Amino acid sequence: MERGLPAIVSSLVPTFLFSFPAGSPSSSAVAHAARRWQIGTWLATALLGLPVLAAAQAGDGYPSRPIRVVVPYSAGGGADNAARVITTQMSVLLKQQVVIDNKPGASGTIGAAAVAQAPADGYVVLYDASTFVVNPALRKLPFDAARDFLPVSLAVTAPNILVVPPRPASCARWR
Repeated sequence: MERGLPAIVSSLVPTFLFSFPAGSPSSSAVAHAARRWQIGTWLATALLGLPVLAAAQAGDGYPSRPIRVVVPYSAGGGADNAARVITTQMSVLLKQQVVIDNKPGASGTIGAAAVAQAPADGYVVLYDASTFVVNPALRKLPFDAARDFLPVSLAVTAPNILVVPPRPASCARWR
């Protein structure tokens, strides 16, 4: 069950693709996309909490103290905002405080290293983004991502886009 849980959670968490009609997005399209994101976040939160709730019901008393979620990026950014939405609901589900600990720097390596050195007791969790996958190919890390971490869930997917003004001054011939 433990090996299959990340796969099950990842398959159930919706992928959010924001597609708008040509031109500026209408307010209803934005509201619809925001609602889809909110529903997905609630679903992700519920699914992330399932193994923890099962452990709590098993009688081992987890969680008996606050859980620290390390976000290896600056406060106020995309990863931090998503983590705050998820951890707020986790606190409600678990009836235990879940604290965000921002540790930015080195493309997420500083925060990830702090979690790798923490005891493997479930009270310190890493909420990371795509740099976690890319960093081992780019630099020597103070940890082994495959050995020192266990994936739990895909929490959020986000599209990346490239946009330009309708008539950029420096490239007026773009069409």
